Amino acid sequence: MNMGHIRSVVTHRETRQMLEKLVDNDVKFLLSNRTKHHQLKIVGDGIVTFSKSPSDTRALKNTKSIIQRSIRQNINPEWDFPE
Repeated sequence: MNMGHIRSVVTHRETRQMLEKLVDNDVKFLLSNRTKHHQLKIVGDGIVTFSKSPSDTRALKNTKSIIQRSIRQNINPEWDFPE
């Protein structure tokens, strides 16, 4: 996954910025967008599903939290979501 692919798949600005931070910090993932939700498949981990257009700011914060929890449980227990 690279920046160009993220920009072509994700239209929501804050979601795009969140995924670009993952790429900047060497998190390997695949992104699927076949339905009304994105599916983020983190290499070495499970699947995180989230809305293409979050309804409020809490939705994006919750998505970040889910991604961080998933990476901590399966890949690196000390990983923090990049700010």
